[in-house]
Order: sequence, then C-alpha cells, then structure tokens
Amino acid sequence: MITVRWRPSRRAVLGAIGLVAGVAGAPAVIRADAAGGRIAAAFRAWLESLPPEQRSQALFPFDHRERFDWHYTPRRRDGVALRDMAMRPKALALAAVTSALSEAGSQKVVDIMRLEAVLRQIETFGFNRDPENYLVTVFGAPGDTGRWGWRFEGHHLSINMTFRDGVLAGATPMFLGANPAVVPTGHLQGLEVMASEIGAARRLLDSLDAGQRDTARIADRPFGDIVAGPGREDSLAIPEGLATGAITTAQTDALGTLIEHYAGTLAPELAQMELRRVRGAGLEGMRFAWAGAFEPGRPHYFRVHGPAVLIEYDNSRNDANHIHSVWHDPGNPFGRDVLGAHYRAGHHHA
Repeated sequence: MITVRWRPSRRAVLGAIGLVAGVAGAPAVIRADAAGGRIAAAFRAWLESLPPEQRSQALFPFDHRERFDWHYTPRRRDGVALRDMAMRPKALALAAVTSALSEAGSQKVVDIMRLEAVLRQIETFGFNRDPENYLVTVFGAPGDTGRWGWRFEGHHLSINMTFRDGVLAGATPMFLGANPAVVPTGHLQGLEVMASEIGAARRLLDSLDAGQRDTARIADRPFGDIVAGPGREDSLAIPEGLATGAITTAQTDALGTLIEHYAGTLAPELAQMELRRVRGAGLEGMRFAWAGAFEPGRPHYFRVHGPAVLIEYDNSRNDANHIHSVWHDPGNPFGRDVLGAHYRAGHHHA
C-alpha cells in the first residue's frame, strides 16, 4: 500500500483545492505573543473582502445560539460556503482558517475536504459530494479586545475557536472525520488522513499488558459512533477505563503523546496553551478506554477522558474504514469556562 505523505507550504495548502494562494493580506507565520491578533486580522481581511450580502450571512452576534449548533454530517449550515465565494475571498477564508492551525493541521483539513471528491467517485449516490461545501462563520467582531469566535464546518469537519481579549479561550469542540479512512483506489490511493491519531493510540495499546488491556476495554464492540456528539457533549460525565495511576511512566508519556496529536492540529503556540490546560487540571482521574477489537482492520473505538480533555475516536463503519473523532474540553466547551471566570473576576474586582 502506498502512503501519501504530503507536507506542503501554506501556498500549497491553498492551492490544493484549486484556490489562488499568496493573496495580499494572508497572515504570516504566527508569533507566540501575537497569535490572537494575527488570527483576528486574518478573519477581518476575509470579512472585508466579501460583498455586503455575504458578510451579513457570515456574521452572528457572539452570544447567538448558532455558535453552539455544531455538527459533522452533510446538512444545511449558516455562514458562507467556499463554493459561493469569489476567488479572492475564498483564498482569504482558507488563509484565515489555516492561520490558527499547524502545517499538519492545515493539511489534515484540506485532506478531509478532498475526501469528498473521493466519495463522489466511489459512492453510488456520490454526486452531491462537494469539496467546497464547507462554511465559515464568525461570531462577534474579530479583534484584540472583547469576545469573538469562528467556525469552519462541513462534512466530517467542525473547528470551533473562541477568543477573549486577543487570547485563545477555547479550541473545542473539534471534530475530524475521514471516509474512507484509507483511500482504496484512485490517484489518492493509500491516503490515510488520521494515521497519526490511531498510530499513537495503538502504540499505547500495544504497550499494555493483558491485565491493563482488560481494564481498558469497556465494551466488546464499539458504539457505532462517538458518544459525546452534538447536543450530547455532557453525556460522558464519568471517565471509564484504565486509570493513569495503573500505568507506567512510559505509558503515561505515550498517553500524553496521543493527546498532543490532537492539540497539534492547532498552531504551535495555541496547542501549547491547550496542553497547559490539560496539564494544569492534572493527570489524576484521566483514563484510557478501548472498545471493540484489538486487532487492526476490525471495528474499534478509543477514548481519553480526564478533567480537561475528552477525546473519542470511532472506526466501526464501512468495515472499519470510516472514522469519526472529536476533541472536547469538558469544563470549557466553546471557551465558556475561561470567559465566565474572566467576567466573574472582573465583576468581583469592580
């Protein structure tokens, strides 16, 4: 099997789906002390490039209920779709989204979108698959003060970020999916969009002894999908599986590496902020769980669950070739806890 390993520049990321790259106003490399400002500037540049009607479609008040209406299925969405934008706004939209992502994360997003073209070819009714049916939505006014957020969403993809006073307040929920998980035929044969995530999970699984595996395994079969999906974010209140207190230091490191693969979708400085949240909440109470077959190629599911992280990964559909995966911060969905703490502190100070 041929594995596609493409690590392009930002120019190639934009060009990968037929866009014009190098548009004036696209963000440069983000500095750690200016990430929020650079991202806000990129989204302002995109909004300013839109005609008035599309700009009104893209913008919602920060507290609007639409901000919490995330999903990963093909459905109607609010915002502006890439396919409906002129060339320059389209390039600026992708530049804004990738300004908040790492190079690997940007590539992952592009590859998930490219899979729509694969489905168009291999599905009997794939004519409605569209690699540009992904929408950008902004909540509030992008800037260095106040609250604002953005969402980039379509089939198998939902990225939600919230900022407060120029600082990342929350990067979840983040949903990444892949169908097919490994492309079976065509010019993208062998492309495995989420290879790093399952690879890290299997390295941890392979390090467990028989007793640890028995404890980690919470079900003989996977659940058919993620559990903490849209509207069910709080459905997994109690962590299950193998506790960090029952694993070795090397296994703890492997668990940390697995979490880093999810945080690593973000630009490096944003990833470090999110990892600090996870570490700050402590490893105590964190658990690793598995469901389904241990053997590769058969339906399986894993979960990492602790005070500040909930990761689910399900590959049980289409003969274990269809992935749904989500990353939540249980105590801080959509940046709610950070924002709430900030404004409670401000009120107390006043």
